[in-house]
Amino acid sequence: MGLFGTLVQSTSIDFVPIATLCGFCSGPHRQRLPPVFMKSILTAIEKAARLARFPLPPGAFLPWPSFSLASYAVTARLASEGIAPRTVVDVGANTGQFTVSCMKRFQRPRVYAFEPVAEAFRSLLAATKRLKEVTAYNIAIGERDGPVEFHLASDVQSSSILRQNEELGASFPDLAVTSTIEVEMKTLDTALHGIVPEAPVLLKLDVQGYETKVIEGARSFLDTVDYIVAETSFAPLYEGEGTFLRLVEVLADRGFDFRRPVGVLVSPTTGAFLQMDALFCRSHRD
Repeated sequence: MGLFGTLVQSTSIDFVPIATLCGFCSGPHRQRLPPVFMKSILTAIEKAARLARFPLPPGAFLPWPSFSLASYAVTARLASEGIAPRTVVDVGANTGQFTVSCMKRFQRPRVYAFEPVAEAFRSLLAATKRLKEVTAYNIAIGERDGPVEFHLASDVQSSSILRQNEELGASFPDLAVTSTIEVEMKTLDTALHGIVPEAPVLLKLDVQGYETKVIEGARSFLDTVDYIVAETSFAPLYEGEGTFLRLVEVLADRGFDFRRPVGVLVSPTTGAFLQMDALFCRSHRD
């Protein structure tokens, strides 16, 4: 997710295929190019980032244990809004891209990262092993406690508790569910029971259509949250997914207002805007 729309509109460089081939942006078609092409491609990325007003420091790609240009851009936009969380709750952490970006962007906040897929979780642990401020949990987060079926996709970042629908297949025809496993699920209220987070608190949701269910299971914990970044779809990509408008309603009831997009995902086949990373800010407390 993230950054596609801004960069496509900001530069004549065909950025989406470049970034996808490099493997820096998430998506079902990521591939790795031979090293001989990497230098020129990184130069193109840096040029596109400058034009999009997201400067990349020298060597930005190299020292990060789990780098994602999309996560880098999202945290840059958060910083531009004056947001500097002291606590980050990363739900759907994958291999740690957003967690690591927060540690690099902000003043080493306390991070609680949740990832249910074992393979991705091992990479998350490896990426954060030297970051003592990060605690990682190998569980899914949802509306209840207990086991749940989880659909593994050929691109692990598209795996979900929910089943994929035809809209997702039309945009990413090579994306498919490879297996269904059982994972442990908890609510945020259960998983973080007894933890008093230091404010301001940022909740990040990247759970492939399960965002409203995560909110449902955070009845108490959400009262401590100041900002939410949620990946949300304009039209359902998964069966039973709550779309952007529904998420706006749910979060408005909990005292959050939609502020702005901080990332977008465009269909590589139709050019349609599929998803965005939406920033919500607390407007009032109950």
